[in-house]
Amino acid sequence: MLYKQLKHLINEENQHYRVFNDRIQAATSEDEISELRTAKYQFIKEYAQKLYNFIWDNLSELTPRDCTAFDLVPYSVWAGLNDKYVIIIDKIKQLSEGGDQ
Repeated sequence: MLYKQLKHLINEENQHYRVFNDRIQAATSEDEISELRTAKYQFIKEYAQKLYNFIWDNLSELTPRDCTAFDLVPYSVWAGLNDKYVIIIDKIKQLSEGGDQ
């Protein structure tokens, strides 16, 4: 089951995501805020790419139960995922209606 591996990846990335949020909150100038938001945007793209890679590399092994880890992904990152991958995840989750793997 890939759940633990996926959860570990998401937790690591979420830690970085929280750091960006904290740094933006603590910023003291508009220039600093703008710079941090740009860096956070780039990070979100990289986080989404890591999720793409995980899905692609493990597509044949992912189960509906594994996909519950995606519920831990922040919305802004989730929104950055290509619709094709969201559909694939939804299809894997739908398999659970026909029986858990």
